[in-house]
Amino acid sequence: MRAVRTLLVLGSTVALLVGATSASAGGAPGERDPEDKTARGGGALSPTLAAENAAALAALNDYRTDAGLPPLTTHYWVDYDATQWATSSAAAGTSGPSPTAADDAAPFVVHGELYATGPASAGVGALVDQVENAAPSIVYSTAASWAGVGYATNGSGQAYLYIVVAQDPFVDVVPGDPFDDEILDLVLWGVVTGWPDGTFRPTAPVTREAMAAFLYRFWDLDPYLPPCDPSAAQPFTDVSTGHPFCGAIAWLDDTGISTGYPDGTFRPGQNVTREAMAAFIYRWWLEWTNSTDPMPTCDPAAPRMFTDVSAGHPFCGAIEWLASNDITSGWPDGTFRPGQTIERQAMSAFLVRFDSML
Repeated sequence: MRAVRTLLVLGSTVALLVGATSASAGGAPGERDPEDKTARGGGALSPTLAAENAAALAALNDYRTDAGLPPLTTHYWVDYDATQWATSSAAAGTSGPSPTAADDAAPFVVHGELYATGPASAGVGALVDQVENAAPSIVYSTAASWAGVGYATNGSGQAYLYIVVAQDPFVDVVPGDPFDDEILDLVLWGVVTGWPDGTFRPTAPVTREAMAAFLYRFWDLDPYLPPCDPSAAQPFTDVSTGHPFCGAIAWLDDTGISTGYPDGTFRPGQNVTREAMAAFIYRWWLEWTNSTDPMPTCDPAAPRMFTDVSAGHPFCGAIEWLASNDITSGWPDGTFRPGQTIERQAMSAFLVRFDSML
């Protein structure tokens, strides 16, 4: 992916990790670090600072509305980057382009960074006027969809405003699309990646090899995958040590999250169904909680949550466990559609909801 920085910013390129592998050898992923996840999520702004940021964004969007352009939306990741730079500038008493704005905002595609300074008494509107007059091509970018806004003041009564204008990391995912926020969350956590052509392909099916990568990275919110030991015997006949997801697939077998098929194959390129997704996530939960419980079953005498999942369905318990924990609600017609292939955008939503349990 790219980061195009113009006018007040220096040229830079942001690379989106695609199928990256760790330099370390094999093994299970490490434990999640809640503090690291909070840092990735940007944390929460104080009510006062959030109000100033919102005022600056509203003033910025007034110009775009007058020009017939859609408004920019703030996102916590880009917002946090801009806020950090505004805060550090206020502390130092100087302003200037951030040397790391594009990298810090990755994987968003950064179009430009704007900054202004003036008396705090003038208000954020006056500072937005400055940046609009200085760099209209960034303010009026037709490709941009997000804005990160940072506003800070210091003891001298001076205010500093930074605005980072960006777009989604994927050309086929824009604000307002189904599960856009969930897709971005997983990208920012390092769980999912896109293709070299800049697409995410949200409606593409999730394959079993991709599911292995998702679940491995989801364990510790790290974008890397382990390699396979060429000297070690592999658990599946159709996954060689040279397979890009060999390590993650072997980890699934080692943890019992997946045992493959009776013929000894894993079938990495096969699409994952919604019922299989339920089983994968439930077994992941068992491994996470160090539980030795078997796959749950459903009581035939109890009412069913979905009309198309009977008590005798092999994954009935896992499917109803998903529903009882608000990981899935099925379709409005009361069905779960267990045999339907799961899409990448839906998988993103399931994992983000599942994350709230951890």
